[in-house]
Amino acid sequence: MQRQCYCEEDASSEALGSRRSRLRQWIRDQPRHVEDTIQRGRAEGTCPYHCSIEAARDAEIIVMDYNHVFVESVSRSSLSSMSVDLDSSILIVDEAHNLPDRIRMGLELRLTKKMVNAARFEMEEHEEASERDGASDNELLRIGSSIASMRRLGSEIERWMSAGMKRLEENEDKDMLVSSSELLQVFRSSLSSSLEGDGWEKGMSRLMKILTEVRVEESDDEEDLETSCSRLFSFLDILSRFESSEAMALVFDLLADEGRVTSCLLDPSVISSELISGCAGSILMSGTLYPTSMYADTLGINRDSSIEMAYSSPFSPD
Repeated sequence: MQRQCYCEEDASSEALGSRRSRLRQWIRDQPRHVEDTIQRGRAEGTCPYHCSIEAARDAEIIVMDYNHVFVESVSRSSLSSMSVDLDSSILIVDEAHNLPDRIRMGLELRLTKKMVNAARFEMEEHEEASERDGASDNELLRIGSSIASMRRLGSEIERWMSAGMKRLEENEDKDMLVSSSELLQVFRSSLSSSLEGDGWEKGMSRLMKILTEVRVEESDDEEDLETSCSRLFSFLDILSRFESSEAMALVFDLLADEGRVTSCLLDPSVISSELISGCAGSILMSGTLYPTSMYADTLGINRDSSIEMAYSSPFSPD
């Protein structure tokens, strides 16, 4: 997902280069608090996020949130932008007793009709911006085709969710499990009807590509940096990946008067096992990582190639 940044829009190329260089050096001088870096970036008139990414490329140790490694929708862009290859890195996870829940939380995504409609509106804005920027006819046709698919998808999702709401009412339930294949079929039928013999696979690929290309202007809400397109991309991605897996469950319930689907990861090891084993080395530590064998199993760590150690506390019980 690409977003426009207005931190540096009034700076010349020469001034911008000098500002970035100063901020990068300041970041590298010693460990910095996030808020201090933001304030320094504002004072310099340059983007603290961009400079932090650039500084990380030359760093030997990078401190980051779990999501930058264990949530693919984040790590896909984050690690590559910092030139980090996990297969040549040593991964140290502090407070690792939180890792299973953080992985589950990272894949707890939601789908609503409002989100689908909002994603379509963003795509329409993207189409207008692309036309202003002189995009080719083929490019505009590609975007327009995906917008048409999104219109059909909105209608199909509304029908499917209305049927789900009726089932909840008839059974007097607050929520229910739904099949990944059933929900994917809603997407597939919407995509297939817009194509000329290509099949739904190409339609899905085309839609996913558009969702990652959409640019939107900065929102006034600084707390919500995601867009509906990025949320829909993430939901579709895990829906496709876990269609035949028992590690993921989908729960249908109501949000006010609207149907909602929530993805619930049951087994965090499907994410953590490959990531941890793919690193050059890893250390998972915590003062409450007990029993270690339980966490090793939960995270899918190979017991034959790992060492479990428990140490007594060096602190006085008082």
